[in-house]
Amino acid sequence: MPGAGNRQFAQIEPRSVAIIGGHGAMGRLLDAAFQRAGCDTVVADVETDCSNVEAAEAGDLVVVAVPISETEQVIRSVALHVRADACLMDITSLKEGPLSWMLESGNSAVVGAHPMFGPSVRTMQDQLVLLVPGRGDTWIDWISGFFEQCGARTLRMTAPEHDRAMAIIQALRHVATIAFGGALADLDADIEKTLELSSPIYRLETMMAGRLFAQDPELYADISLLNPRRAEVMDALEQAVSRLAHVVRSADRTAFIEEFQRVAGHFGGYRDQAMAESIEVISRLVESPEKDGS
Repeated sequence: MPGAGNRQFAQIEPRSVAIIGGHGAMGRLLDAAFQRAGCDTVVADVETDCSNVEAAEAGDLVVVAVPISETEQVIRSVALHVRADACLMDITSLKEGPLSWMLESGNSAVVGAHPMFGPSVRTMQDQLVLLVPGRGDTWIDWISGFFEQCGARTLRMTAPEHDRAMAIIQALRHVATIAFGGALADLDADIEKTLELSSPIYRLETMMAGRLFAQDPELYADISLLNPRRAEVMDALEQAVSRLAHVVRSADRTAFIEEFQRVAGHFGGYRDQAMAESIEVISRLVESPEKDGS
C-alpha cells in the first residue's frame, strides 16, 4: 500500500507511480517529489533490474521521463502495458507528438505534462507546470493537485497551443542566442576582453549565452528541431534579422527608428515592467562580490 504522505499532501490520495527514465535528472526530481507525497515509486532505466514494460504494468501513473528523441519509441513500447484504469504521462517539452503517440498506442488515461523548470531547482514553489489533457478527466485533476501541493502553478492548454508557444519561448529564443554566440565565434571575439569593456547589459546577455552553451547540445537540438511549429518562428526570426541588418548596413536612421518604434509598440505596457525588473537584475550583477575581487 502507498505510504500515508505528509500534511503538505493531505489532499492527495497516494498512488503507485512508475517512472521510466527515473535515473535521469528530471526523473530523480519527480521520484523524490512523489515519494514525499506518500506514493510508492518504481523506477526503470537502462541500468535497473526493472524493465520499462514491468514498470508500465506496475504503476497507477506511468511517467515517461526520457530524452525527447527516445520518447516515441518508449511510449509505443509500453503504452499497451499500462492498465486501462491507470494513466500514461510524458514530461517532454513538446506535446503534439507525444500526445498522439500515447493516444494511438494504448487504452489508458493520457496526460501531457511540461514542467517549465529544470532539475536544478531547489523547490517547485511558484514554478509552472503546463498540462495538456489527452484522455480522461480524473487523472489530470490528480496530477494538477499533486503539482499544486508541491507549490507549483499549473496551466492547462491544448497540444497545438503548447507547441506554438514553445516554438516562441524556447526554439526562437535558443536559436537567437546560438546565433549571437555564432557571430561572436565568427568574429573571433575575445569573450573575456569584451566583458572587461562591456556594459552590464552586454554582460547579462553574454552570461545567458554562456549558460546555454554550458548545457547539453542534444537537448537544445531536440527542442529546436523537433517542434512541429518551428518553421513559422524561424521564418519570423530570419525576416526580422534580415530586415534590420539591411537598415543598419544602409545607415538608414529613419528606417531604424521606425522599426524600433514598431516593435516597442508591440511590447506595450510590458516595457515599464521590463525596465524595472532589469534594473534590479543589473544592480545585483554590478554589486556582485566578484566585481571587487572578494
